[in-house]
Amino acid sequence: MNERLSFTLGASAYNILNHPNVANPDSDMSKTMFGAIINTAHVAHGAFAAAATDARIVQVMGKINF
Repeated sequence: MNERLSFTLGASAYNILNHPNVANPDSDMSKTMFGAIINTAHVAHGAFAAAATDARIVQVMGKINF
């Protein structure tokens, strides 16, 4: 028998420095808050699509081939 076994390990890190992702500034010139950035944007990362991910995310992956 000539079987081969291999193991792969990987990791991904998103927003590791925990910087805020700011939204676009208010564009309505009739408001007093015109040009102000008052919200943070929710950004989807990697396999976490459609998730509100403002904090740090570390994803670890392992794969066995035989």
